[in-house]
Amino acid sequence: MNNLMKLVILICMFVIFSGCTEETVKPNNPTHENPILMEHNGQQFEIYTFFEEYENFVDKAEKEPSNIEALFNQEVKKAFAINSNHTVSLYEEIPAPKKLEQIREYLEKLKSNKQEINKWIQEALEESSDRLSGVDKTIYVFPSFVEEEASLKDLDYVAGGTFGKEHFYLKINPSFTELALKYTVAHEYHHTVAMESGDATTLLERCILEGKADTFAKIIYPQMEPVWQQPLSGYYEEQGWKVFKENLESEESEIWDFLFVGNHFKGIAKWTNYKIGYEIMRSFLEKNHDVSTEEWTKMSAQEILAKSKYVD
Repeated sequence: MNNLMKLVILICMFVIFSGCTEETVKPNNPTHENPILMEHNGQQFEIYTFFEEYENFVDKAEKEPSNIEALFNQEVKKAFAINSNHTVSLYEEIPAPKKLEQIREYLEKLKSNKQEINKWIQEALEESSDRLSGVDKTIYVFPSFVEEEASLKDLDYVAGGTFGKEHFYLKINPSFTELALKYTVAHEYHHTVAMESGDATTLLERCILEGKADTFAKIIYPQMEPVWQQPLSGYYEEQGWKVFKENLESEESEIWDFLFVGNHFKGIAKWTNYKIGYEIMRSFLEKNHDVSTEEWTKMSAQEILAKSKYVD
């Protein structure tokens, strides 16, 4: 999902490792190598996981609990920086966990599933690339802990964000499901491919960007039922669309956050920006079912809206 990301550390040039099939080049041992390199239909993917770096952080933080932020920067963010080649901020999206006693338990659960996690990420990348190709991509995989469980519950315990057209990250809580992980990979992957045609800055563009990504992921994983795809209704529908239409060209983050977080007293449901973007895309495809995924991915938000039933 994308969006909300205020992403100030370095991102990398990577070490390469591979093995081979007819369409996809994969590593011989996908469990222990960092990075994993795979190639599918001529498109290269690099996957970095940071579970061991978090373990190093915990080892030191338990001895110096008053120095958590500095140790986190040293062990986790520095490792990320070493494996990156442009500036990205993780200070808000990847915060230092504070409840050290629970981190080891979460890490052990994730590490025990590391082979499956890598396998499912690779499968989702292959399925996404088969439907829509793009430039080479790099994926960063971080653990998520108890502090974020409440916010990740609606996401089935997997979240993500993009760093432009070549990079995206995943945050995974041990309660994640295979379906949620694959859906999130497809969603974030589509963001990166869509950004190859330009950035989204206005409210309209960002809503359509999210609508496109959800439409793409839903095509590949139709059994996934994200809560943010449930349509608006009643007063929430009336007020949500009113705010949306009054601010189509706004680049103010406050408007985006207002529609994302919601406000019951003002008639704004949580996820309103995602819901509207998805509904516009559904309407567009109903009226333009012959347009290919590649074509609508590259279309401007203005054209998508104009060819939906929601144009004024």
